[in-house]
Amino acid sequence: MSLRTGIANSSGSTSNQLNNPFGITLDQWYNIYVADRLNNRVQHFCNGNMTGITIAESSTGGSSLSAPYGVKLDFQLNLYVTENSGHRVSKFAKL
Repeated sequence: MSLRTGIANSSGSTSNQLNNPFGITLDQWYNIYVADRLNNRVQHFCNGNMTGITIAESSTGGSSLSAPYGVKLDFQLNLYVTENSGHRVSKFAKL
């Protein structure tokens, strides 16, 4: 199995670009969640899709993501994001 997201060798902030991706996690359907550090967001890439959906960013749920570093899902698919510059862990409820 091969999983790919985004455009290779092309950093940016569009839905198919990442800028300093750091942490990733997969759900049971092999969807990818990426901590997109320099864009201060978390991108969700559905299995087989090269275009992502922003599911957490500075304005999501009153949060102000600052250099997200890692992403993890719990068994209910709630997303936990560690922030390097924010010095905290934020929880985002299941989509």
